[in-house]
Amino acid sequence: MQTADMPSEIKKNSGVAFELVFKEPSKEAIKSPGQSPSTKPSTLEEIQKKQQAAKERREQQERERLKLVAVTNSKLEESKAIRKEKEEQYRKEAEEKLEGKFKKHKENTLAQEEAREEKQKELNEKQARVLAKKKELIETEGTTAPDLNRAE
Repeated sequence: MQTADMPSEIKKNSGVAFELVFKEPSKEAIKSPGQSPSTKPSTLEEIQKKQQAAKERREQQERERLKLVAVTNSKLEESKAIRKEKEEQYRKEAEEKLEGKFKKHKENTLAQEEAREEKQKELNEKQARVLAKKKELIETEGTTAPDLNRAE
């Protein structure tokens, strides 16, 4: 071991040298950071004041937490309202689209039915013309009408 105030030199691989001087520990005691400063004994009044201040700090912290929770809840409520509004809008659009499809389908069905009825009417008219023409031919030729009964 080296003695007091004896220099020592340390060299590193990088070429940097450090010089250390070893000394005996000084008589002054170094306070550790964990030690509290020495104070006079606290009175009951001071203790109560400290307790009251601590209580007020806790209450203030609780108010801050409640405020934060209220802000968070309001944001959640706003987002729920927006989501509900969007869902309602989507539902209305889907309903309108579906009603449009139903209406179009109904119109197409009616149009097809009218077309069938028109075609049937034309066929009936054609059949009536053919029968009338056949009757006319039969009357002009003077033949019997057994075929006429069969056609009806």
